[in-house]
Amino acid sequence: MDRRTKIILTLIIGTIVVAHVFLWLSTMPFPAKVAFTVLNATGWAIVLGPVWLVPRWLEAVKARNAAARDQAERSE
Repeated sequence: MDRRTKIILTLIIGTIVVAHVFLWLSTMPFPAKVAFTVLNATGWAIVLGPVWLVPRWLEAVKARNAAARDQAERSE
């Protein structure tokens, strides 16, 4: 992951954390705070999970393909 992506992700996660702090400091009823927190955390996990996981998966696939290619070249 390049530096720009890390900075953007850090800002997004920081904003989410600040929003949750303000949510919990609000005068909403406790069950509503819990419901909104769970809903929000689940939504962001669905959005940000692939952003973080897909590049890691792609690197693993590239490494596996490179290893297979090297092995095939040696066996020829």
